Amino acid sequence: MPNIFVTGYYPTHKVAEVVKKWFEVRKKFPPSEFPGELVVDATSTSTERGIETVTIYKTSEENFGKATMWLTQSLVPYQLIEGFEYTVRNYVTTEEGLEAIGMKMPE
Repeated sequence: MPNIFVTGYYPTHKVAEVVKKWFEVRKKFPPSEFPGELVVDATSTSTERGIETVTIYKTSEENFGKATMWLTQSLVPYQLIEGFEYTVRNYVTTEEGLEAIGMKMPE
């Protein structure tokens, strides 16, 4: 079951604007409508780049395309905020990674 990490970066002086946009986006794209599971909801920290947020989703291989489209559409509104950047990374589980190289988890 793929894990999708969405990481956002923005300047500290944009916090209020990003939070306002987050509330707007959340109404249009509620986590309950994500084709999978919300694992970690918008955890954040401050860095030398400003604020960094991470949200983690889990979806099935069958719903991966729908999940990717849902995330892409939900991130578009943030592109209007100057200085806001994001990455979307797909991670496999340990079991999936081992399977890909012909191995299994130890018992």
